[in-house]
Amino acid sequence: MERNPRFLFASDSFKGTLSSKQTAGLLGKAAEQVFPGCSWKGVCVADGGEGTLEAVVSAAGGRLCHVTVHGPLMEPVDSAYGILPDGRAVIEMAAVSGLPLVPRAKRNPLEMILSRLVDTFFARISLTMQPPPKPHNTACVLPWEEDRHWQSRSS
Repeated sequence: MERNPRFLFASDSFKGTLSSKQTAGLLGKAAEQVFPGCSWKGVCVADGGEGTLEAVVSAAGGRLCHVTVHGPLMEPVDSAYGILPDGRAVIEMAAVSGLPLVPRAKRNPLEMILSRLVDTFFARISLTMQPPPKPHNTACVLPWEEDRHWQSRSS
C-alpha cells in the first residue's frame, strides 16, 4: 500500500515580505501541486525578531490582541500583543520598532542620533554595536570625534 507523502514546513519569516505562516502556506500549496493527495502542516518559527509573537502564540495556543501604538517614527502603527493560556503577555518589539516600519529613505538611525548628540554639544561620542559574527570578535566601540572621523577599536 503506497502512502501519500506528508510534509512539515517550518520557515522563519522573510523580513518585510512574508510571514512564517505565509511561507508555510505557499510551500504547502506548491507541495499539493507537485504531490497531489499529499498532506502538510506549517509551523511558525522565528529567531526572536519579526514573527516571534505569531510563532509563540501559535505554539502555545494563545491569542492575539490587536492595538494601535506609536511606531519608530512616532506615527500610529497597527500592532498586537499575545496572551498565553497561563495568563502571560508576549510583546514583540520588532512589531512596533522594526526595520520594515521605517521607509527606506529614513533608514539611517545612526545619522539621526549622532546629529542629535552633536546638536546637543557633545564633542566626543562613543558608539557600541555588535559586528557580524566572527571568531573571537564580540563587540566594538567606535569613538566619534568632533571632526567626524571613525576610529575602530575591537574588544
